[in-house]
Amino acid sequence: MNYPRLIDTARFHVERKRARPILDRTFRTMLGVILPRRWLLAPMLRLARMLAKARWAFPGRLKRLMGAALDLPAPALPVTGSVSAGSGERVALHMGCVQEVIAPQVSIAAARVLRTLGFDPVRVEGEGCCGALNLHLGQEGSAHRRAAALCADISSAGKDLPLQALVVTASGCGTAIKDFGHHIGTDEARKVSGMTLDIMQLVGERLTKEQDAPAPLRVAYHFPCSLQHGMKGVEAGPAVLRRLGFEVIELKDRNCCGSAGTYHILQPEIAEELLRWKVDEISSIKPDIIVSGNIGCMSQLSKSMQAPVLHPVELVDWAINGTKPGGMENRLRVEPGDARST
Repeated sequence: MNYPRLIDTARFHVERKRARPILDRTFRTMLGVILPRRWLLAPMLRLARMLAKARWAFPGRLKRLMGAALDLPAPALPVTGSVSAGSGERVALHMGCVQEVIAPQVSIAAARVLRTLGFDPVRVEGEGCCGALNLHLGQEGSAHRRAAALCADISSAGKDLPLQALVVTASGCGTAIKDFGHHIGTDEARKVSGMTLDIMQLVGERLTKEQDAPAPLRVAYHFPCSLQHGMKGVEAGPAVLRRLGFEVIELKDRNCCGSAGTYHILQPEIAEELLRWKVDEISSIKPDIIVSGNIGCMSQLSKSMQAPVLHPVELVDWAINGTKPGGMENRLRVEPGDARST
């Protein structure tokens, strides 16, 4: 039994058949319209953050959305132009929606790493979203339209020169893309599904040398559900970081952190309980850095942890290219008496 596909089918069925209250239906429609569109998400996030100081005056759903906006990093400047270096083994680099608004540095780091490892990363994005967010909301038409647009963009990018892989930096997106063949059912979609890899899987295949880490840091490695069950690539990330000299501690709690696409917005009470369990384990580890390969998990963990929460490819970029991730200035000093200073 393929449970993810069963759940997707159930979502579509419920969305078609269930008569939701008008406010609930409007709220879900609003999420499906705003989140996948970078040009709309960035200003709406800024507006929500401005209004959040007076969110007590708004209805419950809008108040919840404003709280979620405060939990997210402020919108950053978008990545523009091609990331292609013009030489090397060509791969498509998927540029998603939410991540490009709040953490565009992840795609920048991924492109640098790919170039250093001898790849030529070519930016692909379709409509700017792979359709995963609409899939989570049961919005079948929008999810399939965005999936088809991304497939067409990838096919166009590989028309003259072949693409060796489609590289994703958000495992939530990667899991949805790997099921395009099932949802869309075309040869084009099946080809895209078959060539999809998480960035750390590709790095793990190419990076063979071992070295000392740029700083003696303890790294807590959180595995997104989508990476475990969809991408099935949990081994690659920790192995790469250890090869680069980082002290990596894999979390024993492999349950959801509570993000789960739009779940943390639609079901905040359960999401917060799941997050508390995760935070308790991470706090006991006392890491210098927390890493996760999915933007939803990164955002969810960031709001409750003092240690920086990064994408693992940012540490790879630091180790092999010397580009230190932002927000780490206070995490690099080893205190006297710390076990790592001996």
